[in-house]
Amino acid sequence: MIEKGTSAANDNRKHLPLNVPTNRVSLIGRLCFDPIVRKTDKGQPIVHFSLLATKQAPGPLCCEFEASGLMGGATCHHVVVADDQLAEIATTELASGSVVYLEGQLQTRRASQPSEAPKIVTEIVLFGAHARLQPQP
Repeated sequence: MIEKGTSAANDNRKHLPLNVPTNRVSLIGRLCFDPIVRKTDKGQPIVHFSLLATKQAPGPLCCEFEASGLMGGATCHHVVVADDQLAEIATTELASGSVVYLEGQLQTRRASQPSEAPKIVTEIVLFGAHARLQPQP
């Protein structure tokens, strides 16, 4: 095991290729509801949907809900946001219950409604060249 701060830990970081994102998420899951399309101020489509993913192999906890038993033990809920071509794929080929494979990045932001206190939201964003969205049979 390599400890933080050791020269071996620093050497491992130096060998990462520059074009590979280190913030990367890959999931297979089912859509909880039909994708919701919104438009930016410039008219660009942004799609929002929720994905349920089930942990298949033993290992660390999937999320905090699993530890508390609220989600039935092995299912995690993920918020997903996509734009451009992936937004078009999501709206034309996906519906509630669809199985999908996706690759994206984690993003945390502060969301606020006028009548509510601000809250922190973590979502999977499918933006940029490294993002993928593939409907599964």
